Amino acid sequence: MTETLEIGDRSVAPLRPRIPPEPLSPPYLVPPKQRFKGIVSSATASLDDRRLFVLLPFAMIAGLIVSLELPVEPHPLALGAGAAAIVVTLAVSLGSLAMLRLATLAAAFWA
Repeated sequence: MTETLEIGDRSVAPLRPRIPPEPLSPPYLVPPKQRFKGIVSSATASLDDRRLFVLLPFAMIAGLIVSLELPVEPHPLALGAGAAAIVVTLAVSLGSLAMLRLATLAAAFWA
């Protein structure tokens, strides 16, 4: 019984050489990377990276706020013309994915 509980010989298993970790440079020594050059390139990157869907609820809420702040109720023909314009914009923007996403954002605002 005591033979099974003994620790095996270390000479049987070869020891692996220890590889030292690569030294990390402190963050203040690494030059900062400029992510975007401006608001236009930031918007383009968000359109390309499919992050625009985060703005859809905010666009809908902004549309609701704008509709509540209007002094008078919009004419039904104006509402229909706006909806038709959104549909035409969606149909025209099928060629460009970025334009389709912007048209979807406008449709969320109009809804």
